[in-house]
Amino acid sequence: MPPPPPPPPPPPPPEDDVLELTEVVPDEPFPEPEPLPDPFAYEPPPPPRRPPPMDDDRLMSQFTEEAASRAFSGLSGFRRGGPSLTGDGPIGRSDTTLEEIVHVLVRPILREWLDENLPSLVERLVKREIEKVVRRGLD
Repeated sequence: MPPPPPPPPPPPPPEDDVLELTEVVPDEPFPEPEPLPDPFAYEPPPPPRRPPPMDDDRLMSQFTEEAASRAFSGLSGFRRGGPSLTGDGPIGRSDTTLEEIVHVLVRPILREWLDENLPSLVERLVKREIEKVVRRGLD
């Protein structure tokens, strides 16, 4: 039997594992912190944006002016004491109030609603009250 082969030589120690503290490494400087905002500083808000200039001095478009004119022409004939909104009296008279105009315009609508709903409304309320009286009598 031949002699066993000699064991392989041990591997050299890794050089990275050993840290020698013989060299001085300068510290990295810390970055300067950003300055904090001044809590008492006042920044005025930006000025409001202005709308683009208009070509003319009109406040309303021509379409809006015509629609308003038509609406007012229907009301311009309102006369005090009469249900008619047509005629030749101006709407701006001092004796014509908005309340009077609304009263004249709402009256036919209210009459129609009452004709349709008042009978059933009265019947329902009277029935409810009669049921209350009957229940009190039975208790």
